[in-house]
Amino acid sequence: MTFANLLAQLQAEHKETNYMLAKSLGVHQTTVKNWREGTMPHPAHMRLIEEHFGVSVDELLKADKEGT
Repeated sequence: MTFANLLAQLQAEHKETNYMLAKSLGVHQTTVKNWREGTMPHPAHMRLIEEHFGVSVDELLKADKEGT
């Protein structure tokens, strides 16, 4: 599973749109769209995603390593 797939899964589980997640994290919704398309977030944004979903950065990074 890639980071993008994991992010999509987490959003689905929490019933969050890209817009809702972007607003919660303080980023533009295009940024979330880019993450969903495969761009890796800045480390500071990874921490925000970690806190938001309660998933460790290690899990987020592991998902991407396993997905490649």
